[in-house]
Amino acid sequence: MASARNTVKRMHIRLSRRSDLKEYMPVLQRSAEDAYTSKRLGLDRSLFSERVYASKDMQEWMKGNLYPGQGKRTWLAFFGSRMIGAITVKRYGRRNELRGFYILPEFQGIGIGRLLVKKALEFSKGKEIILILYPHNLKSLAIYRGWGFRRFGGPGYHHWPTWPEGVRMKYIHMLLTKGGAGRLLKRL
Repeated sequence: MASARNTVKRMHIRLSRRSDLKEYMPVLQRSAEDAYTSKRLGLDRSLFSERVYASKDMQEWMKGNLYPGQGKRTWLAFFGSRMIGAITVKRYGRRNELRGFYILPEFQGIGIGRLLVKKALEFSKGKEIILILYPHNLKSLAIYRGWGFRRFGGPGYHHWPTWPEGVRMKYIHMLLTKGGAGRLLKRL
């Protein structure tokens, strides 16, 4: 792969279009498979497979993230013509929710995520930002903590409709205060 500097130079970000779904699905699928698989928790790769992401429920969830809508924006990162990342922000009153934030594994760690988060923060206009995070994904947990997000509220559990009965994944809520959002935007 090209050096990080060359990758960022050849990268561009734009708002999503309805026609992006075909490219969006593999970015989310491969990123989730890489980030969420955990033998210790019984979360094997098949739970995040292409078959799971092709299911009706997952297609609807992805359309809900990707398709432009009032109070919601999704930005997509491209390396040349290849989609390599995405981030979605949805407005909820005094808070905004950050969701659908994924970067293909081979493009992580070179600053693409920072560029996408900057777009999300600019759209958020200084509001608090919440997100749901799977805490066994220690890499993402460390990144969000470094950006100033703090855990709030109790945990919950997701069971994706395509999963076998009894399989679930713990999640936590994290919050970035208005002041923290402003400081992070200046830092990025």
